[in-house]
Amino acid sequence: MTANITNDLGSNLEENLERWAKMLRHPGRNRTVFDAIYSSKKASWRNDEIAAKTDLNRKNASEAAKALHDRTLLIRLPGLPIRYSKRPDVYREKRKLLTLAASPKKLAALPTKRKPQPSARSQRPNAMVGRAIHITVDEIDSFSRVRRITPDDVPQKLIPERLPEDVFKNGIENILGERTRLKDWGGENLDLYSTNLAIKGKRKAVGIALKGPAKSGALTPGKMGKNGDQIDRLFSQAVDVAIVQYEGDIAISVPSLMDKLAREKARSEEKNIYYCLINLLDSYRLRLAYQKAFKEALNKADAKRAKPKSRERRRPRR
Repeated sequence: MTANITNDLGSNLEENLERWAKMLRHPGRNRTVFDAIYSSKKASWRNDEIAAKTDLNRKNASEAAKALHDRTLLIRLPGLPIRYSKRPDVYREKRKLLTLAASPKKLAALPTKRKPQPSARSQRPNAMVGRAIHITVDEIDSFSRVRRITPDDVPQKLIPERLPEDVFKNGIENILGERTRLKDWGGENLDLYSTNLAIKGKRKAVGIALKGPAKSGALTPGKMGKNGDQIDRLFSQAVDVAIVQYEGDIAISVPSLMDKLAREKARSEEKNIYYCLINLLDSYRLRLAYQKAFKEALNKADAKRAKPKSRERRRPRR
């Protein structure tokens, strides 16, 4: 018996499957005898019975059966004449064994103790995951109508020239069909959160930071949030997509910081992170493409401002 072959299938299954598959992958007397015995319900086989079943001569049949026994693929029963039987544990693995024997690619990929399964990271060195991906508003399925509005279609100014932050936010929520409304406050991590945004046909969790007319000049990271860290806090959230919107110029320092943070988040979470900037031109394109959504947002804001504040009536003293 070959010394390095073990009968312990429980802890050495893959090693045995690898050796057995290599033995059975080529047509020949070993494979012929294996197929004959393991495809039959017969409990035990003498050498002459194996020869008769396989059309091998007595010598070749007995040598093949002995080789399969030496490789622990058959059990030799005690007594004379020599008789062999199937191993129940090998029979259970028969389908997998023959699949490996028929496929050199699958056999090469079989993990063993000497050849462990590669880690998920090493298995996909070229996989398109774990990247920071810059996209434009045109690449977002949920804003697909914006593709119809070219830069030449956009006037120099719209009325109003710049929408209040809450109006733009409500307009985006209307486009996304968002029913929950995130209240705005000075220390927020993001102004708008939704799982209704779609990119390439798949829904994504998006976080959006919006800057309204309260800011002037080119938008920089220092103008975002009380401590200038709103972009950092945006990427700290459980989002797949991060968007910054501003009806004005956006300084290069904003996308540079977003790219850096997106790369860090993509590496740590091992998934693609998208980031997008919506500047003045793209904000106007959105407003033109989805006029109804933004008109509803404006009407809502006007109605809110026109509504008098309710005062609690004082109960008369008794």
